[in-house]
Amino acid sequence: MPSSTQTATADDFSPEVAAGVRAYGRATHAVLTPVQASIQVHERLCQQLIAAKAAYEARRLDNMCRHTQTCMRTLLILHGGIKLEPGAKDRLILDRFYLHMFERIRTVLHNKDVSAAFDEIIGLMQRFCRKMWVAAPRRVPNHGPQA
Repeated sequence: MPSSTQTATADDFSPEVAAGVRAYGRATHAVLTPVQASIQVHERLCQQLIAAKAAYEARRLDNMCRHTQTCMRTLLILHGGIKLEPGAKDRLILDRFYLHMFERIRTVLHNKDVSAAFDEIIGLMQRFCRKMWVAAPRRVPNHGPQA
C-alpha cells in the first residue's frame, strides 16, 4: 500500500475496492490518496446509515432496506479489501470493526427501539470516521513564516 501522500492505484486494493476507488475518481474527477478514498467511503457509510434511519422513521422499509443493503455490501467489500499483514494490529481492529458493524446493521430490526439502535450504529461509524480523519496525515502548504 502506498504512503498517505501517494495516489492510489488499482494494485493497492483488492479488485472490488479498486473498482470502487476508480469509479469514485471518475465520478468526482479527483485523484485521491488511499487515506482520502477510505475516509470518503466511510463518510458515505455514515450518510447511508442516516438515510436508513430516516427511511425507517418514515415507515419506508423498502428504502431502509436499500440503504442498509448498500452499507452491508460496502462493509463486506472493505473487509475483503484489507491488505495488511495477517495478524497485524490494524488488520485485527479493522476486521473486528467491519464485522461488528455488519452484524449490528443486519440485526437492527431485532431491537425494541430501532431508532435508538440506528443512533448507536451511526455514532460508532462517526467516531471511527473522526479517528480516521484525525489520524490522516495532512499536507499543509508552506506559505512561509507566519507573522
